[in-house]
Amino acid sequence: RKKGESFPWLKNMREFRKGKAVNLLNNFDTHFNDFPKAKYDEHYGGDKPFSEAESNIIRDYILEIKENVAAVFLLFSSTKDDAITFPFAYTREKHESWILQEQLATHALRTAWNVSHNPIVVLSTAEYGGLEGGRMDDWLIETLQKSIVLNVQLTYSLRASDNNETLKSLNRKIRTLLKRLIIGSYRDKYLRYQIRSAALREEVFKFSWRKIMK
Repeated sequence: RKKGESFPWLKNMREFRKGKAVNLLNNFDTHFNDFPKAKYDEHYGGDKPFSEAESNIIRDYILEIKENVAAVFLLFSSTKDDAITFPFAYTREKHESWILQEQLATHALRTAWNVSHNPIVVLSTAEYGGLEGGRMDDWLIETLQKSIVLNVQLTYSLRASDNNETLKSLNRKIRTLLKRLIIGSYRDKYLRYQIRSAALREEVFKFSWRKIMK
């Protein structure tokens, strides 16, 4: 959207609890009635399921490609870090933490592709509340019966030396998940994993968010 236009689904960054917005995670039809009806509540899910254009885009895209999807990666920022959201503060410049998120997404894509050789989709909710923020992941699990939903929560470290071991561990977890493909219990269907990094190489890992949404 153009600079100066409002973001109806995005809460005001500096006045978070005073903002009026729809939490996109809660705008999906899974457990929709369990969420607050007060429009100023931070967990308000909208007037009805899929009432927001953004959630409609995600829904339609997933339904279109679901037969060829091996895994979905949901990337969350830390609940203490609102800078992951883009556009940030009504600018078109990407915050460094968003760039990190894109790089991690590409790394996950390449790792998964090397194991499964199946199309993979990466979605970022860029929402507040971390892994407990809503039920979008529930909807994905129900919709993509034979796919894997992998939750990755981003935290940040100033030490670049954190990268190698973290990415090795992420590789092992992705490989294990993709070998199983169909997960048994509900709890096993998504993995809560913390990634610590601040210096992934942007020139190596390029990722176009617009291509995914097309």
